Amino acid sequence: MNIPSKTITVTLIVICLVLASSLGWTIVNYTSEINQKELLIKEKEGLIASLNSQIETKESQVSLLNSKISELDTQVERLQMWLEQNRTLLNQVQTWLKENITYLQNQVINANSQIAMLQNQVSSLNNQILLLDSQIKSLQNQIENLKLQDATRIFQLASPSVIQIRVYDSTFQLLGLGSGFVYDNNGHIVTNFHVIRDGRFFIIITYDNEMFEAYLIGTDQQADLAVLKANLPTKYPPLKLSDTITIGEPVYAIGSPFGLTESITVGIISQLNRSVPDVTYIPMLQTDAAVNPGNSGGPLINSRGEVVGVTTAGIAKYVGEGIGFAIPSPMVKRVVPNLIKYGVYKHPYIGVFGVYLDPISASYYNLPKDITSGFLIVDIIYNSPAYKSDLRVNDVIIAIDNYLIKKDPDISYLMAYKYSPGDRITLTINRDGKILNIMLVLGERP
Repeated sequence: MNIPSKTITVTLIVICLVLASSLGWTIVNYTSEINQKELLIKEKEGLIASLNSQIETKESQVSLLNSKISELDTQVERLQMWLEQNRTLLNQVQTWLKENITYLQNQVINANSQIAMLQNQVSSLNNQILLLDSQIKSLQNQIENLKLQDATRIFQLASPSVIQIRVYDSTFQLLGLGSGFVYDNNGHIVTNFHVIRDGRFFIIITYDNEMFEAYLIGTDQQADLAVLKANLPTKYPPLKLSDTITIGEPVYAIGSPFGLTESITVGIISQLNRSVPDVTYIPMLQTDAAVNPGNSGGPLINSRGEVVGVTTAGIAKYVGEGIGFAIPSPMVKRVVPNLIKYGVYKHPYIGVFGVYLDPISASYYNLPKDITSGFLIVDIIYNSPAYKSDLRVNDVIIAIDNYLIKKDPDISYLMAYKYSPGDRITLTINRDGKILNIMLVLGERP
């Protein structure tokens, strides 16, 4: 059968198309697989590169470790060399330890034994301390008992000479109460100026409740002292003024605190030369004997029955305990005879105001560095002895008649106990670093 050529041609074309289509899909599939293989190859190559990097890092670490091992080997070799070189010394040390271990053990045993002995001694000392404490307490109790016995004896001895003072004004109104004591056989009575201040009439009451009218003889406001006089019988003897005052000695204050007549308190002399400018410029005694309003003017008595001071002031209880002050007996000896004879006592003065210095305050005032103490003049009273002399503000007084001026109340002490108005003195001063001597004549304290 003859097939037409056209049909054959179409058939061939169809067959070619089918083959071409099949081959195309095959090529596409192979191309896709090739791409996947290439991607996989790239991933493997990346992984290989990463592993190579890690291998390089490890190799670097291994190299570093090898370097350290080499260093350690070198140190080990050095240590071995040192041990070889010092083996003899180590052997000697080991031998010494073996030879001396027993000695050292004995030393430790001896030390422990000594420690035990010391502990026993400490225990014994503690027991002795306890015993001494007990004995001290016993002695303190005995002292207190002796004080009580002394207080009884002093009171019996001195109370007949201590009086209460009632002060009245010109209208016979009671101004206040105070204390005093018999000074001599002429009926003179010593008290404080502030007790009789503004008084016109005075009644004194004795320990046995006798009353006597008294009149004013003399006053000294500067020293806070006054003298009254009454016609007293001889049964009221005078008290003696003491020549010496000792820090720590027992003292007894007798007076009329708050009007409670014939009261006695016990204490000691706490200190001398205390500055109490609100009361007086006179350096005062300090005592821990109780001092209350009404004690003023009464005697402060030592264990010999002598007056060491005139009780003057006390610190309020809400401020401090056991601090009282008295005018010292040496000052009473200077002032009272003048009050009896003249009615007044004249106190000397220089006429300056200032501050006592220490190294800090001297720096504050910009003074020369060599000035660490003294009295800095900050003001001069008009028409005073200082005003009439060559003294100037900012001069530093470092001595008066070679008596060094170092602390309060050095100048007041000299004025109170050493000088009188009209005395010529030499002041050594420091003026801008120069030492000068200035003379002046003391005036009467206004």
